[in-house]
Amino acid sequence: MSSCYECPILLIEFDSDSNFALQTLGNETTEISSNTTTSKLVLFTLHFPKFRIIWSSSPHQTADILLDLKKGHDEPDVESAMRLSNESASGLVSSLELYVQDFLLSVPGLTQTNFRRILQGCNNLLELTDISGEKLEEILGDANSAQTVLNFLHVDKRGEKGTVPKVVEGRKRR
Repeated sequence: MSSCYECPILLIEFDSDSNFALQTLGNETTEISSNTTTSKLVLFTLHFPKFRIIWSSSPHQTADILLDLKKGHDEPDVESAMRLSNESASGLVSSLELYVQDFLLSVPGLTQTNFRRILQGCNNLLELTDISGEKLEEILGDANSAQTVLNFLHVDKRGEKGTVPKVVEGRKRR
């Protein structure tokens, strides 16, 4: 859904006859388990940070929420929805871009916040591997993160560090 919609939303609607809670009192736990709803929601938000979650206590409240969300927006028409669907299917947001994002998020030193700076500062992954330490620090805004990324990118297949560019220490921050 995140590749097809600008702002994907997960709607969690409770039955109007039940309590508006994920857990009953006394069943709270600090343990992370794949069996609990709260753990699943935490994992969901970590894996899909662009998703927004809407909580609704009843179908009536859901209708009110959706009306509020639609205020100030034109009614959708079938033709434009089909056009958007076809554009996304043709690769407007390609799966390759998603793989690049997944790769960047697996690089030590890059986070949900700063990996977007890499996407804006580098045209491709080859450019990232050839970048200087100073330029990477300028893009990330942090010498420690930049050095961690460089160390990761410049380790050869045997696990030995190759020629790793150094981030210049003691430079004035802007």
